Amino acid sequence: WNSDVCSSDLGGSVVFTATPTANPVSGSLTCVDTGGTAVTAAITINSLSPEIQPAQATLAPGGSQTFAVTSGTAPYSCSATGGSVAPTTIPVPGGTFTFTAARTATQLTATVVCTDANGKVVSATVRITTSAPKIDPSRAVVAPGAKQIFAVSGGTAPYQCEATGGTIAPATVRESG
Repeated sequence: WNSDVCSSDLGGSVVFTATPTANPVSGSLTCVDTGGTAVTAAITINSLSPEIQPAQATLAPGGSQTFAVTSGTAPYSCSATGGSVAPTTIPVPGGTFTFTAARTATQLTATVVCTDANGKVVSATVRITTSAPKIDPSRAVVAPGAKQIFAVSGGTAPYQCEATGGTIAPATVRESG
């Protein structure tokens, strides 16, 4: 027992500062007067909810965004829909991880979710944008029996292609070119 724990220049008051990584999330303050009588106050430490920065992002399929997770209680466990995160465990507040959108976007919105050591959850929204598909060149003059290469890009691969006036190979283009 430290006899000056409850001494103060605040006119009969003491200042309690919660430990930044309080675990468990409760504490107490006990003061004993000069006559030996003790008084105790129970303290609940309400840790802040975690935050993800940025809270929103916009990416193309296969694009990446670095996020930071702060507040709450470390370590944090992170996961995602519509892509992947690395690393999945963030050991300290302010630690970063990278979200990579799926190369083949099957949804237009992805979600990054982090849970802190106290089970508090935070999420960030990632909008997946794709440009309209295009064929290059968009016009071609081809002699009978000759070949022409066309590049398919934009949109979301794979592409199903069909032709009239000739044949194509392959009919399915697996990635943007």
